[in-house]
Amino acid sequence: MNLSSLKKNFDFSKLNKSCLEVFDNAILQKKKIGIAFSGGADSLFLLLILFIKYGEKNILALHFNHKLRANSEKEEIFVKELCKKLNVEFIVGSVKKSIAKKSEDAFRQERLKFFKEVSKEKSVNILAQGHHSGDVAETMLMRLMRASSLDGLCAPRKISYYENMIFVRPLLGITKEEIIKLLKKSKFTWCEDESNHTTDFLRNKMRHKIIPALDSIGDRTFSKGTVQSRESLEEDAIFLENYSKKIFEKSFTDNSLHLKSNVFQKSILRRLLNLFIAKTKISLTAKCAKNVIEKVLLNKNFKVGLKNSSLIYDSKNHVLNFVNETPAKVIKKIKLSFGENILPNGDKIILKKFFADEKFLKKIKKISDNSKSVYLDYKSCPLYVRSRQEGDAYQYIGLNGKKLLQNIFIDKKINKLKRNSIPVVCNSKGEILWVQHLPPASFCALTKPSNAISLTYIKLL
Repeated sequence: MNLSSLKKNFDFSKLNKSCLEVFDNAILQKKKIGIAFSGGADSLFLLLILFIKYGEKNILALHFNHKLRANSEKEEIFVKELCKKLNVEFIVGSVKKSIAKKSEDAFRQERLKFFKEVSKEKSVNILAQGHHSGDVAETMLMRLMRASSLDGLCAPRKISYYENMIFVRPLLGITKEEIIKLLKKSKFTWCEDESNHTTDFLRNKMRHKIIPALDSIGDRTFSKGTVQSRESLEEDAIFLENYSKKIFEKSFTDNSLHLKSNVFQKSILRRLLNLFIAKTKISLTAKCAKNVIEKVLLNKNFKVGLKNSSLIYDSKNHVLNFVNETPAKVIKKIKLSFGENILPNGDKIILKKFFADEKFLKKIKKISDNSKSVYLDYKSCPLYVRSRQEGDAYQYIGLNGKKLLQNIFIDKKINKLKRNSIPVVCNSKGEILWVQHLPPASFCALTKPSNAISLTYIKLL
C-alpha cells in the first residue's frame, strides 16, 4: 500500500473541475465530504484520491452492507480496517429488513435511505461517488432502451441534487482500466463483488456482452465516445433548465402557471411542468404529464382529476391551475328548528313559518332552482338535514319519477369531493324534501294557499 506512488502516478487534472469546486467550498465551510465506499476498486480509488488531496480530517467514508452475498461481511471488515489505517472516520449501515423484490433500483433506494440518514445525523450533505466512464456507457445504453429524454441521457451527471443532498462524481472521465492499473502499481488491494461477474442484472449484461461487442467493431472505445456525448448533452440540458427556471419564476403565482402555448417548444413545456409539479407537490404519472403537455400545445381546455385536487387548463387565458381540494365533511342527521340552524361546517339553514297566499304562489313559480330559499308545505314538519346516503333517490318538481341522487350530481357536474357537504333536507320518514341546487320534492311543493315554511341556505364560504 503506497500512497506516495499513487500521488506521483495519478494526473489530478483528470478530476472534474466543477466537482473539485464543490469539495473546496465544503471544506471552506468546515464541512466533511462524504464518500460512498463499497470497498471495490472504484470507490477505493476515489477515497484514496480525496484522502491525498484533502486529508483524513475532511472526509467521511460511508459503507452500506446489503447482507446479500457471501463476501458482504468480509467487505465490511476490509472497509473498517482500511479507514482505521488512514485514520478516516467511517460509518457502516446495513439493510434492516429483507427486500421483497431484488433489483438494482431496490438496492439503490436502500443505500440512498442510509445516505440521507447519515446526512441528517452528521450534517454532511455532499456525497462523492466513484462512477467512471464505463458507468456512463452502461447507463446511456440502458436509458436509450427505456426511451429516455435528454435529461435521462445525461446520467450520471457530474453533480446532481436530491432533496438536501449533493451527489458529486469527479471520475466520469477516467476509465476502469486506468483505475485498476494505478491501484495495482501502488500495491493496493480491493474487494471484488462477485455479483459484478454475473449477468443477472441488465447493467452487467451491458458490461460483459454489449459494450465489449461495440468496442470490437469500432475504431475507438465505446465509453470514450459516450463520455463526450454525455458531456455535450449535459451542457444543453443545463441551458434548457436554467432558461426554463427563469420563465417559471416569472410565470408562476398562487398555484397557477401563466403561459402561452404558441411561445414554448415541447421541451420547455416539459420542464415548466416538472417545475410546476415540484412546486405544487402534485403526483402526476409520466403518461398523464405527456397528455397535459400535448393538450396545452393544442391550447384546449381540460381538467385532470387527482387525489384531493385537480389540474385545470384555461385555454382562453393560457393558465394551468392547481386546485387543492379536500373531501367535504359528512353532515350527520340534525333536527332543524325554526330560526337559525348552524351546521357543523359553519353553513346555516334558516327556517321561517308563514302563510302562502295566491299572490305568493304566483311569485314562486318564477324562482330559479339556484335560489337560496325554497318553500315547503308546513305539513312536512319536523325537518331534518343530513349528507347524502347510498341509494338516496329524489323526485323534484318537473322530474318524472325518482332519480338516484348520485346520478343527479353527475348530471349537474358537481365535484365528487364536495357532494358530502351538500345538505339533504328530509322529513321524519326519511323522505327527501329538498337538496341544494334543486327544486323541492313534488309531494311537498306548495300548490294552494296554506301554512308554509321558507328554508334559506347560507353557505359560509
